Amino acid sequence: MDAFIVISSKSDTNYFGVGSTITSTAGSFQTLFTSTTNPSVIRSIRLINYDLSIDEDASVAIYRGEVRLGYLAYNMTVPKNSTIEIIQKPKYLVAGDSLRATAATSGGVSVCISGKYIV
Repeated sequence: MDAFIVISSKSDTNYFGVGSTITSTAGSFQTLFTSTTNPSVIRSIRLINYDLSIDEDASVAIYRGEVRLGYLAYNMTVPKNSTIEIIQKPKYLVAGDSLRATAATSGGVSVCISGKYIV
């Protein structure tokens, strides 16, 4: 098998990536990312189930302060040992908006978020 790999690096600090395991369960949402001083564009949100034997349910929502604006995924089943990309198009977050998640069991699902701050 032949493979060609291209690697590029950027020193632009406006790009970000956040990864976290969801420890909140039973409707208690855990904050994963907050667009603090500048608006941001979320390019990718992935739900990852590392468990080899159990399917996991997870939800991801956008919050403005303590008000939920809507769900990006609601009780989505992530099959065992798999990854699901939950957004197809970039999502715009104003300064102060946050992404929060919950799962059926603590530590069963991880979330990876990537995007760019708008300056």
